[in-house]
Amino acid sequence: MLPEYESRVEVLKRLQFIDDNATVLLKGRVACEINSAPELILTDLILENILADFTPREAVALLSIFVFVEKTDSQPQIPDKLADGLEHIYRIADDVEREQDRCSVGYDEFKEKFKPGLVEVVYEWAGGMVSRPRMTLVWVVWGIADVAAVPADHGVDGCTGGNNRAGHHEAGRDVQGGPRCRAGHW
Repeated sequence: MLPEYESRVEVLKRLQFIDDNATVLLKGRVACEINSAPELILTDLILENILADFTPREAVALLSIFVFVEKTDSQPQIPDKLADGLEHIYRIADDVEREQDRCSVGYDEFKEKFKPGLVEVVYEWAGGMVSRPRMTLVWVVWGIADVAAVPADHGVDGCTGGNNRAGHHEAGRDVQGGPRCRAGHW
């Protein structure tokens, strides 16, 4: 158990979440605000201020990748700007996973676990598409969208808290200003 702990601490040091004395740095404090998504990846997304280049509608759509784990046969139609945003997220995930590999820390591969299947749905919903036509965009069981709505809200809350902790108050307000959802009430 101790070697695994030490390996995880080494990852945090390499990614600058803690210093050589194990003192928690800004990145570590931001990560502590996130409890419903891959903290290391979302923290870097926040601190690189990537979401600042997106509207609240686009930011919420991008954040949906952190909660959707269902496999689908169909590919969503994702606008180019959102596809670029997803590439930023995948790059950050690759960087984090590379450090975890170097330190022999086990993890679920981000691209394998988290899917972009709701990005188009959330983007259209946030733009005001009415419920039934929007649901035709979902290629999985109807309930998945309702089930994903609540974790997506929690992801927005974590991102808002992380943005505020990082000093990106405007970005936190922008993401928080995005559409809110409740299961069953899209």
